[in-house]
Amino acid sequence: EFYSGPDWYVSIEGINEIGFGDEEHPFASIQYAIDASNHGDIIYVQSGTYYENLNLNGKNITLIGEDKLTTIIDAGAADSRIVTFNSGENATCVLSGFTISNSQYGAISVEGSSPTLENLIIKDNTANDGGGVYVNDSQGLTISNCEFSENSSTGHGGALSIWNHSN
Repeated sequence: EFYSGPDWYVSIEGINEIGFGDEEHPFASIQYAIDASNHGDIIYVQSGTYYENLNLNGKNITLIGEDKLTTIIDAGAADSRIVTFNSGENATCVLSGFTISNSQYGAISVEGSSPTLENLIIKDNTANDGGGVYVNDSQGLTISNCEFSENSSTGHGGALSIWNHSN
């Protein structure tokens, strides 16, 4: 019998296989859980360091890290932003409880979307624009209780760069 949510679980000791993702058999990667999820689902991510880049692909889901100090999404050697919202995600799409760090291409990109970013540590990222968070063409992005440190930019906004935003 295949597990089908709506609550999904991720652990660095997990396994990425169809039919998994429940609390007893978590997935190993956050992106795998995103791909398996549906609108309105919740993904619970256990503490650990996850070397991956995420694209929410238009899914209005909630990603919750166990503890923002110990649940880390690290860019590793990837050549893109760590988290991308660019497919019309709205305020019900929530990213909460993570440290997002170590990208030479920026931490978070929000384009044509309006997710909720909360309870995050965004540190040690750089980019041409918006080392921490780059926002373009957003209608109602929410950022709350987020800490920014040691982010930089060769252009605009070391921590935050906002273009064409209205709220």
